[in-house]
Order: sequence, then C-alpha cells, then structure tokens
Amino acid sequence: MQSRNDVEMPDRSHRRVLEGLFWLRNVAVVAQLVVLVLVVAGLKIQLETLPIVVVIGLLWAWNLLVGYRLGWAAPVTAAEIAANLAIDTLALTALLYWSGGSTNPFVSLFLVPVALAAAFLPVRYIALALLLAVACYSWLLWHYVPLAPVGSRFGGDFNLHVWGMWASFILSAVIAAVFVRQLAQARERRERELARMRETLLRNEQIVAAGALAAGVAHEMNTPLSTIGLLAREIVEAPDDAGRVVEDGEEILRQIDRCKQRLQRLQQRAGKAAGEGAALIEALRDWAAMRPDVEVHFDLALDDLPELADMDSLAMALVNLLDNAADASLAAGRQRVDVRARCEGGVLIVEIDDQGRGLSVEQMKRAGREAFSSKEAGLGLGLVLSHATLERIGGSLTMMNRQGGGLRTRVMVPIAENGDVR
Repeated sequence: MQSRNDVEMPDRSHRRVLEGLFWLRNVAVVAQLVVLVLVVAGLKIQLETLPIVVVIGLLWAWNLLVGYRLGWAAPVTAAEIAANLAIDTLALTALLYWSGGSTNPFVSLFLVPVALAAAFLPVRYIALALLLAVACYSWLLWHYVPLAPVGSRFGGDFNLHVWGMWASFILSAVIAAVFVRQLAQARERRERELARMRETLLRNEQIVAAGALAAGVAHEMNTPLSTIGLLAREIVEAPDDAGRVVEDGEEILRQIDRCKQRLQRLQQRAGKAAGEGAALIEALRDWAAMRPDVEVHFDLALDDLPELADMDSLAMALVNLLDNAADASLAAGRQRVDVRARCEGGVLIVEIDDQGRGLSVEQMKRAGREAFSSKEAGLGLGLVLSHATLERIGGSLTMMNRQGGGLRTRVMVPIAENGDVR
C-alpha cells in the first residue's frame, strides 16, 4: 500500500507540470493571435482567418477549464497531463491545416508536446504522444489548405519559409529553455526532499532502535519488580517472622542487583559501535544467571558464529522470549527451559522450549502482533517487542505448540560471513 507521501509527491510534481502547461498555453494563444495579425495585416498574406480564430478561441476556452480545474483538491495524474498534451497537438494540427500544413515552417512545433511528455511522463504516455505527433504530421503531408503564393515579395516563397523556420526555432528554443530549467529545478527540489527524507529515516531508525531497547529493558525489569512487590508484601504481612524477612530481603537485594546490572549493560551499550556486541552465548548465560528460579538446559553449537553486527537487538529479543518461556514453565508448575542454537546455511537458528500450557489458536494468531499477556502481572509487550526487533534486523519469529505440552519459539536470523545481517 502506498504511503501518503508516496501519493502526494507525484501529485505535487504533476500539478506543477499542469500549471506550467496552463501558463504556456496562455502565452501560446496570445502569440498565435499576434502572429495571425502580423501575417494577415502586416505581411498581407492571405489566410483562412475565421477557422484559425475559432481554433485559437477553443484552445483558450479549454485553458480556462484547466485553470478552473487547478483549483480543485483532486490529485493531478500523468494521464491528465498526457490528455492536455494531446489536445495541444490536435489544436496545432488544426491551425497548420488552415495555414499550409507540412509546408508551414511552424510544423516543427510538433516536437514541443513530445519533448514535454518525455520530460515529465511515464514511457507509455511518451509513446502515445510520439505516435500522435507523427500521425498528425503525416496526415498534414496530404491534407491541408495551401498558403497563397507571395511572389517576389520577401525574396520569394522559399525565403519566407526560411524566415518562418527562424521564428519557429526561436520559439522552440525559448519553450525548451523554460521547461528544461523547470525540470532541473524540479529535480533539485526532489533531491532536497529525498535528502531530508533520508535524514529523517535515519533519525527515526535510531529513535526506534533506542525505543525498542528501552522498552525491552522495561519489559525485562517487570519480572524482578513484580517479585520485589510480592516479597515486600510478605514482609509487611509477616513483620515478626525474622527468618522470612531476612530471606525475602536477600531476594529483594538480588532482584535489585539484577535491575542494576541490566541498566549498566544498557549504559555500556550506548557508547559502543554496533559491531562490538558480546557473543551470543555470553548473553544467553547471563540471562540464565539472572533466573535462578528455572533450570536452563543449553545445547549451543555456536563455535562458527561470527560476531553479530546488531548483537544487542538480537540479545534483547531473545531475553524477552526466554523470560516468557521461564514464566510459562513456572505457571504450569515446572521449572525447565531448553535452549538450542546453531548456525545452518548462513542462518542463525535459536529454539526455546518451555514446559508451559502452550497457546490457543486465537492466542497464536495474536502472538507478536498485539500486546496481550496470560500472566496476571504481565505487560503483554514481550512478544510484540521481540517480533518488531527481529523484523527490523531481518529475522523472523515463529511459535508452535509441542507434542507433549509446552511451546517452541524459533528465531531465525540470516547472517553474512562478517556477522552483518543480510
């Protein structure tokens, strides 16, 4: 689906072209009337003035409609510009028919609508403009009202034709110069817009990455903060049980240390280059050390794994998924989480198996796309954050219920030989 900017930018460009045609046609109508008066009254050349004036009047009336249309909010399309160029070509054909046809030196003006189409329109419209101009020129070779001979005046008919070619050249050169300059200005504007868009996209990418990292930290801290809350409530409810107070207090300190360590790692990450991330195995074992409430069984075949360019984003996604797996196992009265990782065919594959109850068909549809949680104190952001993070670095996340119970979460990240995401 096209974004709003994708639609608006071509519309602004097409609107400027149509506005240029509107003003050029106004100049052309005035110039045609001036030339008609000069040829008939000044040079005393006999022409069929009535049909020529009618054609000029119809062209001017059409231009008034175009000016009215430019006031509409409806987008200007390439087809609309092509239609306007076709009308200009047909109007020129009618004018030339009544003034010598292909013998008129101004017949070279057929190149103008073709050049404008080539400058501003897609290929299919360029082809149509070219075919129409060729067809009209060819038709004028046999069908036209001949110009009356001028005899010895102006040095004969041939010299008059040469002077007409001179005037036609000047007119064509002026039109070409004006529109080529407009085309260059439009290209410069587009390049500036693209440069601004690139800067905005780069800035947004950095903001999104930082936001995802911060959101991941918030999600990761939700578990120790919930634990701290439960332990504090136990202390408040049983202040005289010294043994429980000491035990709960020690656990609170451990959870606080976990939060501090995660914040310290986040602070250290802020000053490091993307390619200086810790090895994946270290990140997984760090998480296991922070979750003594579950038994983590590792099967890691990562000896050939290169250092990943976006290690921190991948580690954040995996930590969220591991927390979900650990919580699911504990909620089902079990404590085991299995983690397997390997590189296969240039793809890093990490599989996480929990011992929980799995997901229903409806939950499977929502997983990773909507924020929901089956945990009472859950934020429902873990899967969403992991899915968005992996998608940003080119990876994928799939989930499936395992035979015998539990859920398998599979992460796949394509990596190049130098560790960059493909």
